[in-house]
This record gives sequence, structure tokens and C-alpha cells, in this order.
Amino acid sequence: MTKSRPDTNNATKVGVGLYLINFDDFDEKEGSFKLEAYLLLTWKDKRLTFNPTKNGVNDKTYQAIAFNIVIAEELPKVPYLTYLNGFILIVYIFITLVIIYTVVKHRINLETHKEVSLKIHRTACWLVPLTFGVTNIVLI
Repeated sequence: MTKSRPDTNNATKVGVGLYLINFDDFDEKEGSFKLEAYLLLTWKDKRLTFNPTKNGVNDKTYQAIAFNIVIAEELPKVPYLTYLNGFILIVYIFITLVIIYTVVKHRINLETHKEVSLKIHRTACWLVPLTFGVTNIVLI
């Protein structure tokens, strides 16, 4: 494993933010005060960026996760399961099942059980979409 060294030609730009919450207990005699604040430091390190394809994450999976994060930030918080939340939950469950299916099928192919792998593939080709459709109809 090689260690990546910092780029000495290009300095890293660091953003600094100080968000003052409370300024209190100012004592002129002692020269002290009480300060409550958030210190926010931001920077971009290209060595730590997330590349979905390089890290073995399918683009569609990454998009589904990003979509849920964006939607979760924008929608109001409600104490019950909405249709959209239910749909996204079902999609996550099916993404997980498809990932498990892909790994199992690949492992079976590697172990030269091609007939079993083909049977699993043929069954999954109609079972997964049918189950997904029925699950969404029940959700409605």
C-alpha cells in the first residue's frame, strides 16, 4: 500500500467559519469572557473523494442513496410513513436483494455450477420485477 503525499505545489484552501452563539460573562478586571461558538473548518482533499465506480458501488445505487438524502432534507418531518418513504424503503430492500443475488450468482458461476446459476438467473428475471410490482400495488 502506497501512501499519498501532500501536493506541495498547490496549497490546500481551508475555509474558516466562526458562528457566535453566546457572548457572556465579560469581566474587565480579569480580562475574561465566556464565548459559545461553532468553529467550522472546510477543505477539499482529492485523495479522500468518493468515487462510486472505483469503490464498487453501482451508479444507480449511488443515485438512489443521493436521491433519498436530498428528498429527506427537503420534505417536512412527519411521524408516519408516507407513500414516497414507503416506495424508497421498498427500493432499498430490492437494491439490497439484487446486490445479494448478484454476489451469490457470481460465486456460483466461479464454482463452475453454471446450470444452477442459470436457473437462479431465469427465476430472478421474472420473480424480482413481479414482486416489486406487487409490493408497490399493495403499498398504494
